[in-house]
Amino acid sequence: MSGRLQAEEVEQRLDRANDASAEQLNDSTSERTGALNAALRDSTYEEGAQLLNPEDTLLGDLFRRIDESGDQGIARDEVISHLKRVGIKGGFLGLVHSTVADKFMENLDLNADGQVTMNEFGAIAQELLPAELFDEEGNVKYEDLDAFMLRLDVDGSGGIDYDELYKGTKSNLPEDQSHKGTIADVAAKLGLDGLDTDASGAITLEELQAAAAAVAATRAAGGG
Repeated sequence: MSGRLQAEEVEQRLDRANDASAEQLNDSTSERTGALNAALRDSTYEEGAQLLNPEDTLLGDLFRRIDESGDQGIARDEVISHLKRVGIKGGFLGLVHSTVADKFMENLDLNADGQVTMNEFGAIAQELLPAELFDEEGNVKYEDLDAFMLRLDVDGSGGIDYDELYKGTKSNLPEDQSHKGTIADVAAKLGLDGLDTDASGAITLEELQAAAAAVAATRAAGGG
């Protein structure tokens, strides 16, 4: 099999991963996340995009962590609560939290009902990884993904940590952009929260690959 599982075996591994308990679904280091990453690692990226539903990817895990109430919809106050959990400071009078939460709802709550559903949440795939890592058909450019990892992993540790994400984001902002530090801090902390699925404090190439598969699956399903 040249190191790759047949589609049926990948499906079986995904089925086992999806049998995790509700408590595990809210844990970024759960067996389910590890099983999903293993299934993706052992399949081709194309197989991963075809086999996975967006709900089965790290996007689904992220959605469930933000959706504290478990009512299948993310409200504005849940966004603010999540920002606090990942260590993003509120700023003067909570302006940072309010601004990020407002943008989240504005961009994702497509029917303006005050709740972001999983289907609406799929649009966040556009922000998960740079668009240049995908071709016009939505397929991952694997060589570019490797180069992206090398570019951000400045110290060559094999993982992209907060400092590297922060500096990389800040350096790419326009020169006349105001509040660069705040923007870079928010982006770095949310990036780690969304992509560092084993909560190691750094994003590995394997986690980037899983994220790319999640984006591909979401786009294939019509989201993002």
